[in-house]
Amino acid sequence: MVQASLRLVFAVAGGLLAGALLAAVALIPHDVPSQPDEGEPEVPPGTLRALVTDRRLAVLVLAGGLLSITFAWWEADGLVLLREQHPLSTTAYATLFAIAAATIVAFQVPVTRRTARISAGLAMLTGGVLQGAGLGALVFARYGYPVLVIAVLLMAAGEMIYAPTVSAFVTTRAGPHRRASYQAALSITEDIGTAIGPISGLALAAATSAATVWATGAILSALAGTGTGLAAAPGPPEHPGQPGPAPS
Repeated sequence: MVQASLRLVFAVAGGLLAGALLAAVALIPHDVPSQPDEGEPEVPPGTLRALVTDRRLAVLVLAGGLLSITFAWWEADGLVLLREQHPLSTTAYATLFAIAAATIVAFQVPVTRRTARISAGLAMLTGGVLQGAGLGALVFARYGYPVLVIAVLLMAAGEMIYAPTVSAFVTTRAGPHRRASYQAALSITEDIGTAIGPISGLALAAATSAATVWATGAILSALAGTGTGLAAAPGPPEHPGQPGPAPS
């Protein structure tokens, strides 16, 4: 479509966004039934206060931010970095994202059902390690396109396992009166990756090499997965009125 008309690309994208907005307005119910609750309601803390008062949430946000940064090295800088290792067209690069997206669409539900049977900590660790394995596979990008396909499949698997698990864990830990602020705190992880990821990846590649960026991303992703896994380990609540972590 880009080769046919660049204006058409933006027009179609805008039309799809407008359609999604109209669908949301039409389909999302206006009234949400209240849920019975025990005990006195708490005043929801602000996002920053939630991070300060709940160390586990802070660890999840920081480790998730690190995962987001390393993923941005692939998502934002991937084409530039991969061209240092192997000739790659823009279309071939875009196809990798299509493969990853199709994989998530096809397998997200069955994967989520299976990961629901294991502990949240183990699921988060597995997701981080799989992302690290995918980034690590990019070290060998010079061996051809099949290596890139394997890499994106590993990263897609990590995303399918990690993202729903951490969101469910944070929601359960927050309780009914803190969910908005806790989910807002969790959303900071994407902002961290967007702010730091692209420039840090290019800077590291300029100082070293593309292969070094991928190797570093593999190590940092595994460490971040370990951090989130430990943060989700069973333990007592950190302040009164806050429930413990989600049951395994």
